[in-house]
Amino acid sequence: MSSSSLNKEDPDYLIEEFWLGLKQSMINFYEDDNISTLSRCVNSWADRLNLLKSKQKYLEIEHLVYNYLSLYGIDVLRSGNLYYLALLNTNIKRWHKVCIHNNVDNLDNRQGEPSKLKYQNCMLMLLDISYKLFSKCKSVMEKKDISKLFKDVELYLMYEDFQSLIQYALKNKKTNILDALITYNSNNVYQELDIILGKDVSGLSGKKILGLLN
Repeated sequence: MSSSSLNKEDPDYLIEEFWLGLKQSMINFYEDDNISTLSRCVNSWADRLNLLKSKQKYLEIEHLVYNYLSLYGIDVLRSGNLYYLALLNTNIKRWHKVCIHNNVDNLDNRQGEPSKLKYQNCMLMLLDISYKLFSKCKSVMEKKDISKLFKDVELYLMYEDFQSLIQYALKNKKTNILDALITYNSNNVYQELDIILGKDVSGLSGKKILGLLN
């Protein structure tokens, strides 16, 4: 999958075009030692996609690009770099458009029917939250506090333990965090809120939940 091989007649044209832009962004990120000390096998990922393209395995290509986007997102999230968070946020919006155009199914929906969920996975939900927080922070101390929220990202990704994010949202009156978490996994989040607040808030929006604290 290279720019010289782009063909608008290919079934995966939009996905391939998206991948080429994402690939360059990833290479720039991992080659910048001031931002990331990590490295990923981006070229190996590209080779695998090329192999699948030669076999016309378009559905597998869709899923792999989606996986690579999510894995890259973990590293950008840890970095807290606003430039790459913004760039990735733009890429995610582009990916959503590609999904709609190509009827790309997400990993939780293998039947070919487009997902109606706002977030295709936990990683994309976390990236949405982090970008909004970092882009609006007003001090070095606030940025440090936000960075701490994403140091133990495995708790969110592996166990969907969102207590730290919920506590931060309640303390700092961040309705957007509560709403994002509720959108992604309402059952877990409402259960955690019930424990923290000592009352049943099931079905309430982030704004109404914060209103109970006044």
